[in-house]
Amino acid sequence: MRKRPPGTTPVDPLNDVLVHTQDVARPLGITVSLDPEAAATAADLVWKRPFPFRAQARVQGRELIATDVDWRRGSGEPLEAPMGELLLILTGRVPVPVRGLPPG
Repeated sequence: MRKRPPGTTPVDPLNDVLVHTQDVARPLGITVSLDPEAAATAADLVWKRPFPFRAQARVQGRELIATDVDWRRGSGEPLEAPMGELLLILTGRVPVPVRGLPPG
């Protein structure tokens, strides 16, 4: 049986793999698609957890709407993007181009 660090959930490793794969791939110019359903599962975790992501504060005043899966969170000015891009935004990685959202 594999163990996880204290305070983590079974979804934490999924989030790590999805986000950190993009951290490596994007600067190298490599495209790695994110499964929308997996990204939505990870985004739900990130959305509910105030630390370390501060996701709700990061996108305050925006309603995030996934264009490829049934997922929306927040309220305010709509920001529509594929679920994988929304996950990256919620974890502090602002994909380029995303209009109307400040970096970091």
